[in-house]
Amino acid sequence: IPAASTIVLAWFKLTPDPLGFGIMIMAGTWMMLNFISARAWQQVSNMAELFAIDPEQAEARIAIVLKSKPLARQVRLLTWHRLATLRHQQKDFDQTIAVCQSVLIYPLRNVHAVRQHLLLMLTEAQLARGDAYGAYMSLSELSHQQLSLTHSLQKLALQTRYLLMVGYDEAALSDLPGKVKMAELMPTLQCGALHVLFYVAASRSGQTPQADWLNERSRLLLSEKQYDDILQSLSMPTVTPGELL
Repeated sequence: IPAASTIVLAWFKLTPDPLGFGIMIMAGTWMMLNFISARAWQQVSNMAELFAIDPEQAEARIAIVLKSKPLARQVRLLTWHRLATLRHQQKDFDQTIAVCQSVLIYPLRNVHAVRQHLLLMLTEAQLARGDAYGAYMSLSELSHQQLSLTHSLQKLALQTRYLLMVGYDEAALSDLPGKVKMAELMPTLQCGALHVLFYVAASRSGQTPQADWLNERSRLLLSEKQYDDILQSLSMPTVTPGELL
């Protein structure tokens, strides 16, 4: 638009209005920025299936978008969120933590749509790396968010895992009937995994009847391999509660 306007003014030897010409340049720049950003966002907005089918192609597409200039900040940050999701699915927890923390330092308005998901991925990656303090800080920030039901269920599982990591087994079992009801809203695998967490907490707390009941339920929900894998993932050394203070 600015280029076409300049040609027309020069062709007809017209004197441009500085204010109108300035507004025209600003409008043209805004349209160009939005066009590039819209095209970039179309390439990365729906990538869930591509992550599972061809992660290398997904990563290549993300790299192309991040090289696009000029690119609106919000689109760039949302693209980084896609990269964090890909790294998390690849179980590259160090890069997941790095990308999530890099995006979360920006103002809330720029990442509001994905902030909760970023915090959940960050917490899970920190737990996988044994970073109890980092997981505590992420869970604390999640506690101040108004979470959807899905995110609330994910937070419950991560919070329970954190409490087991730091040795607060009895805290993990507080309001157990209510937590079991919430677990029943989850898909079978996640529901069974949470029952295993409660079972471990009850066993270590000496609450044998509850532990037996939770163990029986978890075995009904999970295959033998799934059950063993979840128990093995909890075999990391726990932190003594006083060590965090």
